[in-house]
Amino acid sequence: MEPAQGLLTFAEIAVAFAGFSSLVVLFRRDASGRWRRIDALAFRDMIGISLVAAAFSVFPFLVLQFSPQPAVVWGSLSALLALCMLGAILILAPSVLRAVTSRSEGAIAVSGFAGTAVALVLLGLNALGIGFERTPGPYVGALVWLLVIAGLMFSRLVVIPTDQIRE
Repeated sequence: MEPAQGLLTFAEIAVAFAGFSSLVVLFRRDASGRWRRIDALAFRDMIGISLVAAAFSVFPFLVLQFSPQPAVVWGSLSALLALCMLGAILILAPSVLRAVTSRSEGAIAVSGFAGTAVALVLLGLNALGIGFERTPGPYVGALVWLLVIAGLMFSRLVVIPTDQIRE
């Protein structure tokens, strides 16, 4: 598969997660018709992650039109994605950690943050040209990680019955 086709596929997957999560959360409302807090947080986080993954899957096409040097493109986009992911961690971490109610979900949340920290380090090194020389590898790896997180969040929404989720 060509890199361009791979990035477009990532964008399609991200949009699919956002759309399907909307449907799942819509049907998981409580008896009064309101969303439960944990579902509202999961929906917000999935939509955010999916939209970031979709946007950053398409950005290279736009940026490559302005810079003929791939190293500049991948270095710049790696820095931008790292800043975006860092901002998301700082914004989402408190609410996610408060919403986690079981040891297994806590382990999943900590693993998610740890994986994101690894992606941030790799993106930072790529942006600085240390070890990766501003290649698409760390950037694509970070996008895959975002899709993995969105997929895990989606499977949690689908698999765990509503009555088994503690608030």
